[in-house]
Amino acid sequence: MSNNSREPLNDFRVPKLAGKIRLYIQALVNVPLYHFGELGNILYTIGKNMMEGVVLYTKFTMAENEFKVAAVWGCR
Repeated sequence: MSNNSREPLNDFRVPKLAGKIRLYIQALVNVPLYHFGELGNILYTIGKNMMEGVVLYTKFTMAENEFKVAAVWGCR
């Protein structure tokens, strides 16, 4: 038996953005372990962005030094 109609298979509805934000804040306030999960996500994101910045800075610094060497040698 297949369901060829476009009717939803469940009885719940997805809340709008304001409802999702309200649920997120409610879970953040009421569930203690959720605090640690969100804190971990934030710290991970900060650390990841710092490392990406360091890698990009290193790459561009090395490329800048290579261009200076190439300019001194007269390479194109």
